Amino acid sequence: MPELMQQNNSTENYIHLFFDEKEGVKNKKIITSNHFVSHMIEHIAWRLGVAIDLSWNNENWRELGRMLGQEIKALAFTSDEAAALGMIDDGSVEVYIQQNSANPQVTMEVVFDVELDYFLNLRCEQIDSGQSLQDLLDGISKGMEADIYVRICSHEDTHHTWEGLFRAIGIALSKCLEKPNNVQDVCKTRESKTDAPTIQGQGSLDIKDVTATTARVSRKTAESEVEFFIDLKKPAGFKMIEMRVDDSIQDENRCNINDIADFLDGFAKEADLYTEAIFIATKLSSSHVVLEDMGMVIGRAYLEILKVRMELDGANGAGSSVHTKKDFENNQQVRAGISTEGRKFWKFVPYNQSYKDFKKNYLIGHTVHGKLFSEDLDDFFDGFAGGSSSSIIIGIPSADVAVEEMWKQTFSSFGKAVKESLAVNPYRKGLPPGVKATLI
Repeated sequence: MPELMQQNNSTENYIHLFFDEKEGVKNKKIITSNHFVSHMIEHIAWRLGVAIDLSWNNENWRELGRMLGQEIKALAFTSDEAAALGMIDDGSVEVYIQQNSANPQVTMEVVFDVELDYFLNLRCEQIDSGQSLQDLLDGISKGMEADIYVRICSHEDTHHTWEGLFRAIGIALSKCLEKPNNVQDVCKTRESKTDAPTIQGQGSLDIKDVTATTARVSRKTAESEVEFFIDLKKPAGFKMIEMRVDDSIQDENRCNINDIADFLDGFAKEADLYTEAIFIATKLSSSHVVLEDMGMVIGRAYLEILKVRMELDGANGAGSSVHTKKDFENNQQVRAGISTEGRKFWKFVPYNQSYKDFKKNYLIGHTVHGKLFSEDLDDFFDGFAGGSSSSIIIGIPSADVAVEEMWKQTFSSFGKAVKESLAVNPYRKGLPPGVKATLI
């Protein structure tokens, strides 16, 4: 059984990271005097995909970080650099790591609405300020001989932001970790070794044809019906199979559903999945309801596939559109992240403008790509978060991007995040992304 975050009264300090083919990341023992420091280390190990046995008897967190960094450095890596967006609920942090540095250090920056000194000096659960976590981070950098660049993107709940930071470190490192020979082949494909039987849904969502590569989900209400089919084996893209609005619905009340097709096609192609949809409106065709329902249904289809893939082969269960140094530095490209672990949360995070200005500039009162309303488009992500039981972050780094381009990038960047989330990862077999290991 895992043992975590307990007081260490012994005189011996040690850290061991290793691969456990039987229990995987569930094999974890982290014993320190500080629960939250232990939890941050847990996030790194969990996302790296390694088992951990750690015992620490003092509060020299920089030295603990240094020893942990040395253990990480001893793992086999195929690349010396990677970037990632780490997130949980309202906390999001981007990280870029460059190994083999002659003078390793941690560089931290913030976006428009975040105050760095204020954030670093706040209490966080069992610690009086962020100094302990800064020391841990600095030690990891020194032990790994790696430069770590950190961008704090959102700060509402302090512990969520710190969790996003240490998650991002683990995610970035996992991207350049050499896979053992026995799992290399399965990591090269997004197809499952085994298909699962059809799963029937309950309530307003009808779920069927679920395997590790397919799912068909429909939602029928008194006003309309939406159905999405996803197939990871077919050529990627979006196809509207049927779009029908009852003649009794007046033209001015109809949602311009065809206008969303290009955005969904961009999403599907970046997600590397085939999607097809049916939309039938009988009593009502309110645009925000349509987009929310579409997001909910396709989100549930994604979740059903992910659960089967996780059980049969393992999958990341979390992903972002930030992968490289170029992604980290590009201030004209919308970022997106998703983490699927049984909770619903979604948020737009402007990097260089206030949220009030962002709403005026992008979110409310704009008509894009035909006759789509900007205030309706965000309901798609609200629906997807609910349908998939996921946390979703959309980062907007620039106020200079045109409104239509921003929304186009939002759908395509979100597709990249979904693709990474669905990617096979044998280290995570049977497990969701969150360290609490909950997935509905």
